[in-house]
Amino acid sequence: MRISTDTLKRFHLIPKMKLSKTLYKLANNYFIETEVVEDKTHYEMYWENWGRKVKFSTGTMSSEDDFIYHVEYASSL
Repeated sequence: MRISTDTLKRFHLIPKMKLSKTLYKLANNYFIETEVVEDKTHYEMYWENWGRKVKFSTGTMSSEDDFIYHVEYASSL
């Protein structure tokens, strides 16, 4: 699954590459890391507080709409 440039521009996201993972900084100190493994996109969403990573959710994404859901959720908190 690939995140379109339109979605990145709409939410003002700048992806950062970390080895095989892509990191997106969301609103309110939330982050989401995505990694494509065998045609599946695995994600880990976490909140960062004072340099500590607090895991929020993990799983797989089947479409770009799943990614948009997490971005909108983080901005609504």
